[in-house]
Amino acid sequence: MVATSVQAETLMREFETVDDRRRDTVGGATLEVTGRRLWPHRMFTIDSPLPPADIVGRLEGATAAFRWWRGSSASRPFDGVVTATTFALQSATLRWHGWRWARPRLHGRVVVSAGAGSRVSGTYTLHPAVAVVVSLWSIWVTAVAGLVLLSAGFDIVASISSRTVAISLHDVLLTVGAILGAAVLVGVAWVNVVRPFGDQAFSVVRALAAVVGPAR
Repeated sequence: MVATSVQAETLMREFETVDDRRRDTVGGATLEVTGRRLWPHRMFTIDSPLPPADIVGRLEGATAAFRWWRGSSASRPFDGVVTATTFALQSATLRWHGWRWARPRLHGRVVVSAGAGSRVSGTYTLHPAVAVVVSLWSIWVTAVAGLVLLSAGFDIVASISSRTVAISLHDVLLTVGAILGAAVLVGVAWVNVVRPFGDQAFSVVRALAAVVGPAR
């Protein structure tokens, strides 16, 4: 429990400066989702007037156990695991490029709020496998573009050192192609993963708030 609290505090400090903050009220529960637009990671809080036991009961009723060999339940909006104080869920209604196992994850806990009721707080993050693939993709693209630019740069420096300042068309095309290619490939990850992540996170957290709201 101490480790969980320290981790949560560390994440909160990380996201003290945010440029994407969204609030809403759903079924009597108030929610806030915060993060950085350029990073696929969001923090969320949901305040509900219901006691923690009721919140956990509602989460259990809205969650089906995840199974590799079958599809998600049409009657339950989440797959995952719910315990007495924590949960690890993924949206059963979210379409994630056909890879249901790779959908982003909601990790959080339910505690008694400072006032009456409960607070549900946690994070919405990429599945670890997707995060690794996106990271390796970006690193690979950057490395290849960097090597191409270095190669072209060495040719240009060599031509200047030998007092033949003429730059070949091959070097120019190689440099421009590396820059454009890297921009396009990184843009693919941006358009398909990072850019829609904020809207997606808010939609999923809003569905979670609908489950724990007293008007449900």
